[in-house]
Amino acid sequence: MERIFRLLSPSSETSYLYVDNRSALEVLLDNMQKAQRIALDTEADSLHHYYEKVCLIQLTINSKNFIVDPLADIDLSEFMTLLSQKPLIFHGADYDLRMLYAWNGFKPASEIFDTMLAAQLLGLEHLGLVAIDEKFLNVTLSKTGQKSDWADRPLTQTQLEYACNDTRYLDALADRLAHELERLGRLSWHQETCERLTHAVTLEKEPPDPDKVWRIRGISSLHPQQLEFVKQLWHWRQAEAQQADRPPFKIMSNHLMIELAVWLAHGHDLRQNGGPKLPRNCTNHRFKNLENAVNRAKNTTSSQWPQHPKQRKFKPFEEHTLKIFDKMYACCAQLANDLKLPASLIASRAVLLAIAKENPLSLDKMVRTGCLMQWQADLLRPAFEDTK
Repeated sequence: MERIFRLLSPSSETSYLYVDNRSALEVLLDNMQKAQRIALDTEADSLHHYYEKVCLIQLTINSKNFIVDPLADIDLSEFMTLLSQKPLIFHGADYDLRMLYAWNGFKPASEIFDTMLAAQLLGLEHLGLVAIDEKFLNVTLSKTGQKSDWADRPLTQTQLEYACNDTRYLDALADRLAHELERLGRLSWHQETCERLTHAVTLEKEPPDPDKVWRIRGISSLHPQQLEFVKQLWHWRQAEAQQADRPPFKIMSNHLMIELAVWLAHGHDLRQNGGPKLPRNCTNHRFKNLENAVNRAKNTTSSQWPQHPKQRKFKPFEEHTLKIFDKMYACCAQLANDLKLPASLIASRAVLLAIAKENPLSLDKMVRTGCLMQWQADLLRPAFEDTK
């Protein structure tokens, strides 16, 4: 029996189908087969668990709303295959696509429309879904539920309503934003940017560098022995977070790790009074593991202490390169002002410098190597030609 729920707000006339069994899935698949495009969103549990997973998949198809429960005992392979074949609408597709790819190897085979990217290319200041819905559709959505533990079951009606509202208006919003982009001649920019995003999220990541992964923000002023304590504390925190399936920050904050490293490097002990206060959950077996990590740091010889990365020697740029960069940078700033867009959206300083350093100068090469998209190169071309 399908479970159909009625939303209480903003409109009491909207309902959604909760898909956690084969019968409900058949209804969803039938609607997907007929769909021209599908509004899609996901909810994950990174704020509450170490092993992040997709906990909900929300869809709106021809004004009908569906919430799929990936944690239910149901085969979703047919659903995911069909989903990959349909044009999709997202708000902030980067996160959803990365989650779906990591979970299921999901890759869209058709086009996507990202309403957040559309808002960026329109020069909007506020890019959140709530703000954009209010601006273009005069709809006010609640933010209640943003920090939910979406792995919990059963979810409350309020949580499911929040989740459903993430896709409920995306179809209408995409139409409005596409109209504005077309009016400004930027629809092709958006299409190219979405294509690039779709490709980028499915690229295999480089494995983390073991000498960098523990280097948290705020340690630049620490000396090598203190760095050794940070390193051992970080590895302890990771192991405890994995074992408890909790986010590392809920085991110990970065700030406390640094305070503790400084305290311990001065010869103090965990059991001494006057030191940084440990989290309430740091007791029994966890505290014993922490002591072991501290002892490993204490027993590490000074020759094995980590060092700060050596600063790369700055090689001055040639005067010709700087002149080209200055012209391109000024052009980019003027374009941004004229188009009412952030300059970094047209080209970052790093990209402009890479262009200036190229010999021979070639915007087309920048496009081929992925430094620039075609629409960005087209905007910069007049200034580029002027540098020759």
